[in-house]
Amino acid sequence: MDAFPAFIPLSGKTVIVVGEGEAADNKARLFDGSPATVVRLSMPQGLAPGALAGAVIVFVTGAEGDCAAVAASARAAGALVNVVDIPALGDFTTPSIVDRGRVVGAVGTDGSAPVLAVRLRQQLEALWPQGLGDLAKLMGEMRPLAKARFPDMGPRRNWLRSLIDGPAGAAALAGRGEEARRLAGESLAGAAGAAVEVLSVTASSADAVSAADRRILGDADALVVGAGVPAPVLALARRDAPRFSTLEAATLSLAESGGRIVVLTAAP
Repeated sequence: MDAFPAFIPLSGKTVIVVGEGEAADNKARLFDGSPATVVRLSMPQGLAPGALAGAVIVFVTGAEGDCAAVAASARAAGALVNVVDIPALGDFTTPSIVDRGRVVGAVGTDGSAPVLAVRLRQQLEALWPQGLGDLAKLMGEMRPLAKARFPDMGPRRNWLRSLIDGPAGAAALAGRGEEARRLAGESLAGAAGAAVEVLSVTASSADAVSAADRRILGDADALVVGAGVPAPVLALARRDAPRFSTLEAATLSLAESGGRIVVLTAAP
């Protein structure tokens, strides 16, 4: 990973776009529908003392010398800066974005292959339902209730997974918010306590791992890693999931909290 992706909360924040033309217009449109305040400045305005005060992000396009001066002012004002088509002058590159409200996907190529980033974003657009934001809203509402019901993370995570995959999640994705909340409340009231679930994944390479097995690996609370498992396959699992050499050790680690153990083996 050559660049670390991060998400910046936009509520109550100011974004400044310095410059004119299509590139500046495109950057400003990124924030359509967001709670951020977007301010458009010409290059002379952007170069004025104090013009960038209060901004959390500054985008700038124009001549290289002017862009360098604006970038320096933006950093002095405490903002992150993106310089269009001159990534060396900026602090970050702009990803290709999938916007589903509270769910946002970003594909970046460190500025080296923007056309590829767009192609990958198009694939995500086709895969992600429009109602993902509503599902995220439901999960946000249920999270404190789930925490009170399940103080330990293991059973809480198990229930949240069932929320996503169950009828409440389906209702949220379909835009039936009241029904989704009712079903989620009923599910939580009748949910079982801590339990250990054991699943198995066998693969010879990362490309050979099915979509279903990728989801299993991504949901793992603990891993039992067999000999010869390729590193790219192991990389598909949750990075913070502890690794064990035996199922007994993994089961013991989750005995009190519950959770999902994935036994990962290499295909012959």
